[in-house]
Amino acid sequence: MKAKYWSPYLAGACAGLVLVLSVWFAGKYFGASTSFVTSAGMIEKVFSESHVAQTDYFVKSPQQIDWQWMFVQWGADRFPACVPEFRDIQI
Repeated sequence: MKAKYWSPYLAGACAGLVLVLSVWFAGKYFGASTSFVTSAGMIEKVFSESHVAQTDYFVKSPQQIDWQWMFVQWGADRFPACVPEFRDIQI
């Protein structure tokens, strides 16, 4: 059975629409890097809360679970199912 894929033009247009809507409604750009840094800050807080409290970035951007973090984590959970090489890996 041949796999069906989205048109790259349609996928790009949808990603652009999500970006515009995220800025319009939430006032934030949509991106994954902030979510990964937030995750790192949450993990680091377990081991050294005082270090996180003194880091300039984390003082300005507190580590909290928001819609962007949940969306990136949701996508990361589903990535292996999208790539044929990862489908057979048992976790």
